Amino acid sequence: MLDLEAQPAAPPTESRRRLFQILAATFVLVSVAVAIVAWLEKKGRETAAVKMTEGLLRAGDREFDDYLARGGVSLVTLDRLVVNGEASDRYEYVCRVENRGDRPLTGLELRVYLVDMEEKAIVEKRSYPLAAQNVKRLAPGQSITARPTLTGVKTPESEVRDFFCVVSGLRFATP
Repeated sequence: MLDLEAQPAAPPTESRRRLFQILAATFVLVSVAVAIVAWLEKKGRETAAVKMTEGLLRAGDREFDDYLARGGVSLVTLDRLVVNGEASDRYEYVCRVENRGDRPLTGLELRVYLVDMEEKAIVEKRSYPLAAQNVKRLAPGQSITARPTLTGVKTPESEVRDFFCVVSGLRFATP
């Protein structure tokens, strides 16, 4: 005959304690993994933001001012959209950016402003349309459509005087 020794069953409190320990350990491991992924994602966004702004020429730089004065970059407004939400509004500026100059651009920064009745900026946001569209360069004669958007605006539309966009930074391709 077969002689099987019966194992005594663990008391219900012991099995519950073990299950709780397993669940707690799993929760901790998943939380740590999510935190690491979020941290890496944030670092990646910060690195990308720094790369977008590296080497941009801005107002006051002779090369930037000369290129804009000669009409090197043209910003043509296509539409200005306001989407009213329950808690806040969204303002979207749709424009065509044209490189009318003689140099290819590898970086472009736009600034969108929302101005109140006293002509003070309520909200200001930077936009990088070349990076947003995954365009490496904007050659002379080429154009792209940009859609810089301001979200979460709590100021009522009736208190907004103007909503506009300007070119605030350029990076030229190196020969």
